[in-house]
Amino acid sequence: MNEILTVRKSSIKLVHDLTLDTYTADEVDKQTGMFINYFSGSGMALAVNLPDNTALQSRLSKKLKAMLGNDFTVLQSKYRMESGGLTDVFLWTISDALTFWEYWGFVSTSVKEKAKEKARNIIIASARANLQIVTDEAFGRTYTPGKAQELMLAYQAENQRLKKDLNLAKEALAEPDILDDENWRLRQQIREMGGVPYDEQIGYTSNNPNEPF
Repeated sequence: MNEILTVRKSSIKLVHDLTLDTYTADEVDKQTGMFINYFSGSGMALAVNLPDNTALQSRLSKKLKAMLGNDFTVLQSKYRMESGGLTDVFLWTISDALTFWEYWGFVSTSVKEKAKEKARNIIIASARANLQIVTDEAFGRTYTPGKAQELMLAYQAENQRLKKDLNLAKEALAEPDILDDENWRLRQQIREMGGVPYDEQIGYTSNNPNEPF
């Protein structure tokens, strides 16, 4: 059994309507010098509309395991909360959590579009917020507590706005095709009634519903 860690729990907002618990034992990664922070596997899965047991190690696909690497393991043990009680939590490091979402957003072919979209949004917003912070640090700028969270939510909102604009553009582009189909149908009805459509009266004929007069 893994060593029981004393963890502290906090929470972050990935999107305005989604809060995800995050955990830390205040360990420092020997390679990066950064604190090791975690997400719960069930929280990661529910964040992208997947069943809460999707992140259990026994349920991971071979492709996802390969992406995570040979040394990957889900931390499965009892973790002592600051309240003194013990609770079962299956924890993933932040880096591995991003790989999990990358798999469901860009690699898996057996996932619903809604889950894929949510996973992609998390990856994109995380990358944009992180690059903003990194480049600001390069110029000696500092952030007040909560600013990184604001950036994350702002980029998520922008992702949603861009998606809405794209859908509206697709609808606008589809309208000429719909009108062409309707014109072709009406011309066929005129022919069936023994008439001659106006475009044929002036010497133009076409059986292609998408070809303009």
